[in-house]
Amino acid sequence: MSAHLDVAVRGTVGDTSASAGQRIVAFGKSAVVWIVVVAIVLIAAIIGFLTSTDSGEYRNLHYGNTGEDGTAALAGVLRSHGVKVSTTEDYDTALVAAQDADTTLFVLNPHVADQAQRNKIRDAVQTHGSHVALVNPGFAVAGYTSHVSFETGSMYSNTHPEPSCDFGPASRAGKVERSGAGYRVLSDKDYEGCYPMDGDAYSLIHTPEGKGSVTVLSESSWVTNTNLREDGNAALSTGVAGLKPKVVFYYAMSDSDEPDPLSTVPGWFYMTLLWLLPISLVAVVWAGRRFGPLAVETLPVTVPPIETVTGLAGLMHRTGNRAEALRILRASALVKMGRTLAVPAHADTAEVCQAVATRTGVSYAELEYLFITAAPTNDAQLSELATRIADIEREVRAL
Repeated sequence: MSAHLDVAVRGTVGDTSASAGQRIVAFGKSAVVWIVVVAIVLIAAIIGFLTSTDSGEYRNLHYGNTGEDGTAALAGVLRSHGVKVSTTEDYDTALVAAQDADTTLFVLNPHVADQAQRNKIRDAVQTHGSHVALVNPGFAVAGYTSHVSFETGSMYSNTHPEPSCDFGPASRAGKVERSGAGYRVLSDKDYEGCYPMDGDAYSLIHTPEGKGSVTVLSESSWVTNTNLREDGNAALSTGVAGLKPKVVFYYAMSDSDEPDPLSTVPGWFYMTLLWLLPISLVAVVWAGRRFGPLAVETLPVTVPPIETVTGLAGLMHRTGNRAEALRILRASALVKMGRTLAVPAHADTAEVCQAVATRTGVSYAELEYLFITAAPTNDAQLSELATRIADIEREVRAL
């Protein structure tokens, strides 16, 4: 509602202005300053926490693990050499990757997938011509290819062998360190066996699988962050992964490995929560002091009719409907003056105006203009009419 209309129907208001000094003092005492200060400190703490913590991934051979036993470095090296690298823990996504002839599916923990999942990946490789690299699969290798078996009793005396094969990634890598058991080829297919052991076992085997191929790496240490720079590990691992233009690192998840829901909550959340608890307490205390103690009040609360009428008139005025705002003010004043002057309830506006003119001395012509014929065309006229109507109403009330 405009200030003029509000003053007209409610009466004048006192001067609420304050000096500049008073406003500064009041602002300094307000909670806004402290809330802003606390917010700045909180934001700075969160940023510091985020920049000082790692991803929190600690699973062995996981592509997100930046620790000694992770494989994040291998993924980073491939990306830096222009290889398109993606990662997944979802089996369906991994299976789709195995159906792309331009993709190497790099399975970091191949023993975790169940037999049916291994067989589906094998079938996808055979049909679509993709490449699968298996890191130390153990007996699970039989699910990914029918041409290779795990040899638990394989023997060797050389722990840093030469590749002794024509497989590109191995021949370029040269010597690597080994400490585990090897694998043996079961068929006469055109395979490549590298880093040979006693008998017919190898530490690395690359074999055709239908239209695609499978590479078996016997040592997990060849791909870990801490050992990637040792010997020819980096050249060997990146060479195997880079046999295709795209690489998908797959970290298989078993049913028993379903993550704890709380493990998905980022570490900064808990720090934020610790900050919010005292801040909330301070806000509650501040609000309590600002609004004072609770007051007991009998319900229902009676709202004076003038408040409702004034509010409705104000709404009409804000929407630009001056005629309706004036009608509401007229009706309210006529009803109250009619009751004061004991005019019958069914009397029309002219009769009430005549009674007011008789009792107050105000000319009937003015009353007729105010309550019947006046039609304001701007806010100033509406405010003037409202002020005069309120004055006459007060005169009648004083009788």
